[in-house]
Amino acid sequence: MEELFQNLSIDSDVSELIQQGTSLSKSQWQTLEKQLKEKHEHLKFLKILQEFPENTLKAVLAHHHASTLIVLLVDTESCGKSVLESVKQTISISYPPDQLQFYLNICLNVCLRYPALAMIVFPSLMELLASINETVHNVVVLTLTLICRQNPDESAALVVKFLDSAIVLQSCSELLFFAALETFFPIFPSQVKAIYISNKCKDGILEKVSQLPPQPEGADSVLAEQILRAVSLSCIDEETRKFNMEHYLDLFIAGANLLQNKSIVALSLLCLIKLWNFSSIEKKISLQTVLEKTQNLMRTCEVGEEYVHYVIEALSYLSLGASVKQSLRLDEEVSEKLLLVLETEKNSSVIYGALVVFLNLSEIKGRGGSEDASTVNYLKSISLPNKNDIRDDEATIKLFNESLVENHKLVGTLRGLDLKTESIITQAVQIIFNLSQSSNKSIQRAIVSQGGLTLLLKYLTEHSTIKKGTDRTEAFATSEGALFTRLSSLRALAIICRSVNPKLLISEFDIKTAVPFLVELLGPEVSDYTTSNISTDDATAALGASITSFDRLCGLLALTNLSSLQEKYLTAIIIRRAFDGHLKDLMIDSSIADIQKAAWELINNLIADPQMLAKFFNTDNAESMKNLDVLAKMLHSRDVDLQIVIAGLLANATLEFGLVLMVILSKKEIFAKLFEIASIIMQTQASNDDLLIRVCSFLLNIVETASLQKQLEGIQNNKPLKAGIKNVVLTTKNKDIMLTIREIIEAGQLKF
Repeated sequence: MEELFQNLSIDSDVSELIQQGTSLSKSQWQTLEKQLKEKHEHLKFLKILQEFPENTLKAVLAHHHASTLIVLLVDTESCGKSVLESVKQTISISYPPDQLQFYLNICLNVCLRYPALAMIVFPSLMELLASINETVHNVVVLTLTLICRQNPDESAALVVKFLDSAIVLQSCSELLFFAALETFFPIFPSQVKAIYISNKCKDGILEKVSQLPPQPEGADSVLAEQILRAVSLSCIDEETRKFNMEHYLDLFIAGANLLQNKSIVALSLLCLIKLWNFSSIEKKISLQTVLEKTQNLMRTCEVGEEYVHYVIEALSYLSLGASVKQSLRLDEEVSEKLLLVLETEKNSSVIYGALVVFLNLSEIKGRGGSEDASTVNYLKSISLPNKNDIRDDEATIKLFNESLVENHKLVGTLRGLDLKTESIITQAVQIIFNLSQSSNKSIQRAIVSQGGLTLLLKYLTEHSTIKKGTDRTEAFATSEGALFTRLSSLRALAIICRSVNPKLLISEFDIKTAVPFLVELLGPEVSDYTTSNISTDDATAALGASITSFDRLCGLLALTNLSSLQEKYLTAIIIRRAFDGHLKDLMIDSSIADIQKAAWELINNLIADPQMLAKFFNTDNAESMKNLDVLAKMLHSRDVDLQIVIAGLLANATLEFGLVLMVILSKKEIFAKLFEIASIIMQTQASNDDLLIRVCSFLLNIVETASLQKQLEGIQNNKPLKAGIKNVVLTTKNKDIMLTIREIIEAGQLKF
């Protein structure tokens, strides 16, 4: 012993205390902690830990961060084994929770580092499942789950052996047996189900329940709740759901009718709701009764009580049933309580449940995809049999959603959540998407002012990467759920950016941040379809497969609205990201007229930028001249709305930029084509004032410049042009058009 501690700079008194397992004082611990920062010192301490693991842990047990320090010191498998053997011998259900947490923290982290050692503590950890301390129980479940994943075969065998021997509820406490059922059913469903649906287990459960008093209290209440939790969790399997309905239905109904114990009532209602697709239930208790009891529990609950979690879970199932959604939407007290939960609750699973309720109630159409489609389908199975024809009224849902935004400030509450948990931010994004579907622009503005747009951009930026070889954003995850949430966030972003005054948007966030995400809604670029770029796990391609024509239209309209600010930095980034990859193709694709028109409207908003001018009026660039030729042809489109956009673009560009006029005058083919089309429009569409005023304005700009350049001859001898002008004079009653025609005649010195 003396040899072990010789030359150790740690005080000999402290060494003696550690050897004896005597708790170190605060000052002794602080000194030791400082000394252990030196490598040679912590190596010496590690030797002590290996030699006396049990007493070493006892000596530092009372000190904050001691378990973390111990874990850091355990850097060999042999030391890890010594520590876990010590933990195995030490921990028991009778230990104070704070001491158990110390040992459990060490246990969890050593098991993470050395999976092969984890089975050492597995049996001892199972004994702790009976702990009623929430923190201890959660850490135990987490550690057991980890070990089961690391060592599935060995741990499954131990679990089955334990449950099979405990099934008569004599070899262990009843609480431990049901806690083990609850813990291991999701991990080893087939093995645990075989035990659960056996006659031996069923008889044991029924016997134990029959021994409980009519109004369970204290330990009886704790046991009853644990039984119900285990049974509720078993409903993840269809066979066990049927089994539960056949054997335990009367127990659930009795529990739902208790007068005082709200936890048992809530759990009983939850079990009933999970079994609801069995039509025989309706003969014993009505859905309306179950709904009213659940709503009443939520209205009268004290936020923070454990049973609130069960009530919210029950509501999350009920809120998927079309036949009860409207009752929940009309219940203002329930909505207010759910909001209070979001504002005050710390438990992320409770927050998640409340979000699910709001998501289900605010949804106008089917979600289409899900991170866990099987779970959603199961949840939907609670609907009443033969009630599948029930449909929500869209107008009613929109009114509910508008109330959530304007009256309850739900978006502001979502923005205030701790959004580090993936499931929570995902639900928040989906809810904002649902709320953004309103056609009421005041709702969009309220979403922005409450921080909804900031939340969307937070999600997108944190879940994006740069596509290899490009500067484009894409999802860094390609799972169905991740892509579905991304698409919802992109759609909500586009809806808001197209509906809200961009001056309001720019006051709330850096508006250029939204541009690359809005461009994603335009779909994959043409280059993405080349053979060399095709990839089965490509996030852009995966998202592109779900993008609709309506998405493209929304994306274009949103970019057009933002570009109306005429901010140079903004127009530059839109042009750089959108033109070559998207607009260049969309402007010639007439398969969907609205999209083609929207593409040209965006180009029209961007034409004042030198970069965009160069895309159409650079005589030294063949591609630019090709684009100009397309522009001229589009003026003769069969789509009058598109003609108006093109004519407006030409009128604006020729009014503001002399370079544009000089290019048109210098390119005889383009010049002739534009004048030919303009003449046809004046001859055949003179009654369309919107189109005509733009065409005439464009012509006036050209004629005035041609006059200055002494290039009027081709205009003065243009018979179709003169015929068109005559027709306009005879047809139009618009004073502005007549004034412009007069100016054209004067500037061109036209003779008739």
